Amino acid sequence: MHGAIAMEQLSLDSLIMLTENWHEDRNLIDGATDKDQVCKLIQEVGELSDSVCKGQDIKDDIGDCMVVLINIAKRNNVTMQECLQVAYDDIEHRRGRMIDGIFVKEAKPLPRREKNDKQLAHEEKIFGNDKSCGGVPTGWIPEEEFKKDE
Repeated sequence: MHGAIAMEQLSLDSLIMLTENWHEDRNLIDGATDKDQVCKLIQEVGELSDSVCKGQDIKDDIGDCMVVLINIAKRNNVTMQECLQVAYDDIEHRRGRMIDGIFVKEAKPLPRREKNDKQLAHEEKIFGNDKSCGGVPTGWIPEEEFKKDE
């Protein structure tokens, strides 16, 4: 490490607390808006995308995204733990498969005999003849969308 002092690895909770304090010390909680921070997040995601495309190290870019997400969470009185728990609960039992590098969610298909004219017309509009939308497979339709007008 040529003269560099080895830094102790901090826990995720400690890093989040230090990052929240950093935001507070710089008036980035009360002095900014969620919209400002979402714009900053988009900028950071753009930098992550650039690094991914160039095959460069992405740790700093992911960390920068996390710094902004911590700010948004703090501003909205939620924790990163709560947000990640909600997201995990949402995906925990999700099933699907990778198609051309894209995860396509599996949904419970309605039996053919239960499909009404509205659903069949929607499927034709969405899937067309080749069952794709702009080259991206879209192999599911939310059931609740077709229960609204019944």
